[in-house]
Amino acid sequence: MILMRKYILFILILPLIFACGRDEQVPVSLDFSYTPPEPSTIEKVIMDAELTGPIKLDTSQYVFRWDWNSDGEYDTRFSAQPGLGKIFGEPGEYVITLEALHAQGEMFTMTHTIIVSQGYSSPNPDFRISPDSGNFKTLFTFDASATTDAQEEPEDLTYRWDFNQDNQWDTVTVGDPIASHRFAEHGLYPVKLMVSDTTNRHSEIVKTVLVNQLDTLIKPVIRIDPQYPSDEDTVWIIATDSYYESRPDMQMQFSFKQYAGLWTVPSSRSVFSWTLPPPGIFDLKVRVYSDEGLFIEDKVEIVVSRSNRKPTALITKNMRFGNILSSFEFSAWGSSDVENLPSELNARWDFEGDGLWDTQFDFEKIVHRVYQNPGVYQLTLQIMDKEGLRDIATTDVHVSPHTNPMSYIKDLRDEQDYGIVQIADRWWMGENLNHQPRKKTGPDRSLTWCFNDNEAICDVAGKLYFAKTVGTEYIGTSDDENICPRGWHLPSREEWTELILEYGFEKGGKELYYGGRSDFNALLGGYAAYYQYGGFEEFQADSLYKVAYFLTSNINSSSATTVQIKRNESEIHFREMPAEGYYSVRCVKNN
Repeated sequence: MILMRKYILFILILPLIFACGRDEQVPVSLDFSYTPPEPSTIEKVIMDAELTGPIKLDTSQYVFRWDWNSDGEYDTRFSAQPGLGKIFGEPGEYVITLEALHAQGEMFTMTHTIIVSQGYSSPNPDFRISPDSGNFKTLFTFDASATTDAQEEPEDLTYRWDFNQDNQWDTVTVGDPIASHRFAEHGLYPVKLMVSDTTNRHSEIVKTVLVNQLDTLIKPVIRIDPQYPSDEDTVWIIATDSYYESRPDMQMQFSFKQYAGLWTVPSSRSVFSWTLPPPGIFDLKVRVYSDEGLFIEDKVEIVVSRSNRKPTALITKNMRFGNILSSFEFSAWGSSDVENLPSELNARWDFEGDGLWDTQFDFEKIVHRVYQNPGVYQLTLQIMDKEGLRDIATTDVHVSPHTNPMSYIKDLRDEQDYGIVQIADRWWMGENLNHQPRKKTGPDRSLTWCFNDNEAICDVAGKLYFAKTVGTEYIGTSDDENICPRGWHLPSREEWTELILEYGFEKGGKELYYGGRSDFNALLGGYAAYYQYGGFEEFQADSLYKVAYFLTSNINSSSATTVQIKRNESEIHFREMPAEGYYSVRCVKNN
């Protein structure tokens, strides 16, 4: 009986053994399906690879790539994703080849032919209005040239315009995307454009036109008398010299609005009087009307004092850029007043520019602030003299979210403050140098230059320094021989390399630029250089606010090694530039 049971068990197991052997002999087969079965040029074709074979087939060991034209050049890279979608933009017959590659090198190929028919979609309308606004005399132009259609040319499209919100087409043209229209009254007008193709597919778009009562040919000319009134004066606002540009003899009308009052009724009276105005700063508005009822509005600022002039507020700060750990120092000691000493002026501060004063008026004029949140803040200072007259000054404070050690130095040669930042084990200036050495010229050229000879640009991006003169006269140890402040020097290529490698040459440009992790805040001062062309010399300046070229100490008679940082580029490069050229300077602290 036991023998019989063993025999029966062997008989049951034997087919399973043979079945497993047969399964191992099943070959791997590759195919792919696609939907929709009859695609058009406006539909995405979804293709899915299908592998069949043994029960234990591990499809995760395969990668796939596709050739859309069976030209032997695969249009996709190998991917573990077995499916993808594609839009065939042109009708026709496409022979699609799928290739599957096993991790051990075995390769399978399958080909299908797909017939793609021409599909049709609605036009994509768009139009531009010129001018942006105008009055009832303005002929507005509506240009729908930006309209597109995937299947048809613009000259085959029909353009319908409704200018009056009445659902009636005012203009219908075939092939001409431009229309013109005048509006009879001022107001906001929704303008509707419908574009149709030859298959009667269409789409609509609506944009709004502002028709105002303004006429830019009216030229208001306004003056006040006296120019610097006090609260004991009668202030005359005189608009008599206003005129209409193309008709200087036109009889104009005038309306005035006092700072807290209503508009006066328009009349031919061109003078407005204001008796015993209160002290302060006021805007008085004037409207000048043409004989067609159109007008232009202007305003005049009136500063009314009691008996003295208002003070002048001035902010100085220890650094332009900082981070959430930086201690900013702001000083109002540069503020001035004709009648009062600086020590007699009161100051108060709004650190965030939110209109709320963070301090009370005080004779103390130096304050400190650590900003806990990153951002660009508008610091506001208000100065008040003994008579209560006030003036406001504002400046931007840039606070990054980073935590690099930051501080500042004062250049004792000219009392300028510079923010500094520690990167790795070195302290670098966090702003471009803006110092003018005592010797303003070198052997042949001016030592420094402000881009376009504009001093205001130097205040923003620092001075540019003539490399050849720096290399021969300003890489020394004494104050007169050193381009940098005492205790600092012009960095060498090796020192710049050490700095850049903290972030890598591929990402250094991004991290050293304004807002980057380094808090280095590179300022893009551009460059200028002298070039020789066939015996003629030409001075070229370029790249302001686009590229920074920072000077290294590696300078010879013909070239200077610079560090190039470009706006919106992550990479940073060393560039050999003409020695007879002007470049920005950043200094590094002596060890």
